[in-house]
Amino acid sequence: VNFLMRMSPARLLALLILLPIAFRLIQTQRRTETVLKVNQSFVLAFALMVVVVMMLSDSHVNTLANNVRNVIDLMLLVVLPFYVMAHALRDLRQLREALACLLMGLALLGVFALFETMRYWLVFETMRGPLGLPPPTLTLYVLRETAGGGALRAMATAGHPIVLGYFMGVGLCLWIAMRRSLKPPMLGLVA
Repeated sequence: VNFLMRMSPARLLALLILLPIAFRLIQTQRRTETVLKVNQSFVLAFALMVVVVMMLSDSHVNTLANNVRNVIDLMLLVVLPFYVMAHALRDLRQLREALACLLMGLALLGVFALFETMRYWLVFETMRGPLGLPPPTLTLYVLRETAGGGALRAMATAGHPIVLGYFMGVGLCLWIAMRRSLKPPMLGLVA
């Protein structure tokens, strides 16, 4: 085993922010003794199903070390955020605040993407080497040739233009759903 897992910004945030919160929530939950709710049962069933399918898959990369990495990824990137969101956010006001923070982060990501497109420069691409990230696999997709020249498909910190588009779609849907409850109203204009 050469490594346990590759570190990414999402995994690092889960380890440094969500894991301590989850430990604190587990300690306080022991005192209240709550039972699993229906949605928590579905997430646990989904995680177990993914683990079983992963273990039974018949591919050449199905080793014990790789399965352990995938289980750790599943726990860090799916189960841990769900657990913290389900137990830390107690009422609708807290959920709105958390979603407003996510919306502001996505708005900032949109500003980076706009800058990359206008300047024809992938700002965060130069950080791949120092961070030890592999080179992009679909580099041809990043540049789009048109009759009037070319256009750069921005990635910002999303890692790929398609993923950035998904994030922007999520941000747009969040903004549409929350635009009336955003205070101050200028927050909606920024997003």
